[in-house]
Amino acid sequence: MKLNLSLLLFSLLLALENNAQTFQEKFDLKMDNNDTTGMYSLVMEWKKTEPSNPEMEVAIFNYYAMRAFSEIVMLNPTPPEDGTEAIEVADSLGNISGYLYSVPSINDSLIQLAIRSIDGAIAKNPNRLDLRMGKIYITRESEHWDWMEKEIINTINQGQANKNSWYWLKNEPVEDDLNFLNSSLQEHFYVLFESGLPYAYEIIERCSKIMLEQDDANVITLSNIATCAMMKEQYTEALTYINKAYSINPNDEIIINNAGFCHWKLGHPEDAKRYYVKAYEMAKEGNNPEAMEYYQGQIDIMNKAIENR
Repeated sequence: MKLNLSLLLFSLLLALENNAQTFQEKFDLKMDNNDTTGMYSLVMEWKKTEPSNPEMEVAIFNYYAMRAFSEIVMLNPTPPEDGTEAIEVADSLGNISGYLYSVPSINDSLIQLAIRSIDGAIAKNPNRLDLRMGKIYITRESEHWDWMEKEIINTINQGQANKNSWYWLKNEPVEDDLNFLNSSLQEHFYVLFESGLPYAYEIIERCSKIMLEQDDANVITLSNIATCAMMKEQYTEALTYINKAYSINPNDEIIINNAGFCHWKLGHPEDAKRYYVKAYEMAKEGNNPEAMEYYQGQIDIMNKAIENR
């Protein structure tokens, strides 16, 4: 009788474990098949069964996020300006009467539901970096830049509080925590750099200066702040960060190029030339003719500036 009871308990435990795995597997399958109706039914069942499971909360977030981003098919008399592929629509005489193509659409109400769900998950699991990165990504893609900046800063501050001891999906520890965090945030900063937003550099600068308080020897962070200062034509301030970055890594081509540019703008052609010559030699050693041509052009400009003094 005891043996049978033990087997029964073991079977129940195994069933519970398989059930949890089945929820995740079923959800992933429905997400792959774009079955939002099935996703909703499943997460509601999952929530009743395992209300404290963070993976369930991730699933709810993914459900809202997936529904929030969609495409609308439009018929316009002109083709899309961005070169998007379009179907030509012709009339009975064969004349093109319009263009059929899809455009991205964002449902902001669903975005807010996704953020509300992930905020609840973050509150209960503050050291789950995947939750925070999910929120940063969706706020970026929906262009809620202020929410994005706030979560980046919250993440940096939480990293300081937990000494960058982070966890990922299924509560697995993140390896090389601080470098992983920095590289992940750098991807978002790159999008901001490329966005053309008039205040993008302000967001990057504010976030990067907080990051620098935690890791003052990070060359990428120093370079980010220097670039922001350069965009505001504050070349002396930019050089402060560039010089520190250069002292840490004197072979970083971006730092070297930026140093040359700042010295040029500050009227120091001899110093600028010195950096451009080094960059040229690095490009030559790396067999990069395009970079060599650029740096040689900068060297020629510096030589003329020196001669005309």
